[in-house]
Amino acid sequence: MERLFRADRYFDPRDIASFDGRGWEGVVLDETTRDDLKKQFRTKGGSFVRPEATILTPAPGARWEIQALQDANNGKARITGFHVEFRDGGVRPEEVGGRDWGRPDEWYPRERYSDWCVLAWPRNGVALLVVREQGDRPASALVTTPGRLGRMLDDMERNPTRVEDLRRQFDRLSRTVAIGQVTVSLSRKDIRPRRSDRFEDDYRSRARRDIDRGDIAYSPGEGGSVYVDVEIYFRDGKDNNRVEVSAQLSGRNERGQISASGSGSRRLDRYEDRAYDDLESAIDRAYDEAIDEMLGQAARNIRNQSPPSPADQRRLAWYRLFEAATR
Repeated sequence: MERLFRADRYFDPRDIASFDGRGWEGVVLDETTRDDLKKQFRTKGGSFVRPEATILTPAPGARWEIQALQDANNGKARITGFHVEFRDGGVRPEEVGGRDWGRPDEWYPRERYSDWCVLAWPRNGVALLVVREQGDRPASALVTTPGRLGRMLDDMERNPTRVEDLRRQFDRLSRTVAIGQVTVSLSRKDIRPRRSDRFEDDYRSRARRDIDRGDIAYSPGEGGSVYVDVEIYFRDGKDNNRVEVSAQLSGRNERGQISASGSGSRRLDRYEDRAYDDLESAIDRAYDEAIDEMLGQAARNIRNQSPPSPADQRRLAWYRLFEAATR
């Protein structure tokens, strides 16, 4: 039996200046895999900056937490960089660069909703996030190859960009949620409706028409989805015979993610001949109830969407910048 190996070594670089543009503490970017990393260093669970990342257990007393960024989310994924979160209020920029690195360049995102910028040493593959309104002590850093950092900086500006009003910009974003996939399933059918061979196709066409209202738009090829499930419960002579319909919506607009659900139910007669005569009408009424509830909930959720806080928006923008560079 293969013996399980547990690494006991901490990933504990003495400073960021010890990164040479290609490797750090024996981890070589684009060569070391996630499996290699876990064999060498302690890792732990936690809140990942993105799914393709591994948190390295900080050494006792360490002033930072480091996540290794990867090009995929499996054991063979290659390490492409590091995201560093400083503790105790961050660091001074002069504490980060090497002696011969010189002064960092200032770079600005094209869209800003708070006063932040990136201090970067492009030739060294290191960038710092600086939030001016919180002082000039960077709280986090990106450490990657100079080529990758250069790709990130290509999406930024050297001159300060305007700090926009986040609420005003949010209000300009589209509210429309595009639904590209509609699925209808008859998952339980103790008695079968007429034309049961066409049932799912007919209701799928109907659902496509029904959801195309207000801020919900049926648009083939888009990422949103609606799933409708119909269940028919019937036992001859029993009193709990019924039709149940559930509807679920999942999608997003320019303002963020939207989800909603609805359900409908109608009773059926206890005897098969009378229940069968009323079956299609019961399905229609339960379906309408589920769709109306789902769309009503979606409309309320769209109305109640609000912009992220400046801190959350800044964090997302920062993550997107280094994701584009290191994925």
